[in-house]
Amino acid sequence: MLEYDRDDSRKAMAEALVVELRRTQTAPGAQAAVAALGSLGGKEANAYLLETLTDRGDLAVDAALALGSGNDLPETEPLVEIARDPLAPATLRAACAASLLRHGQGRRVAPLIRAILLAGSPKGNPLLQQLGLPGKSRWAHERYLIQTALLAAANDNFGLDTDASWPDLEATADRVSAWLESGR
Repeated sequence: MLEYDRDDSRKAMAEALVVELRRTQTAPGAQAAVAALGSLGGKEANAYLLETLTDRGDLAVDAALALGSGNDLPETEPLVEIARDPLAPATLRAACAASLLRHGQGRRVAPLIRAILLAGSPKGNPLLQQLGLPGKSRWAHERYLIQTALLAAANDNFGLDTDASWPDLEATADRVSAWLESGR
């Protein structure tokens, strides 16, 4: 009986957060509320997170990451679609890849993960062009999103240092790619 009460409470909290987010999406604390929805999970929370993700507004990155933090992921196609979309912002694409990685679906976006890990390096620049990612001077934030997802999915960061030298990033990218190819 206690488990049932906890589930009802989580559902009620998620529904209340969704109502408030729909009313005041730009209010202070909206990012935290979106993150909480990922932890609460449930049909209403996931529907709101997917809607926020596909709208690609100010909270889209937060919604993508929240979808990766929950135990249930009802639909992966929007995450895959955005991760592969060359018109989507790089951070949003990285957040989608990180969520897929956390849910054991990293193989579906393995080229993107490799490109993010190698971005800015001589071996990474052709991948960026191939996948339609922008050339920019710093990729530490996007690498960090992948790093935390690797820790959650594999309990290993494969030696990734977000500001590592090019040879170290290449070695890490090779280890991550091999792990993904093994079925992750």
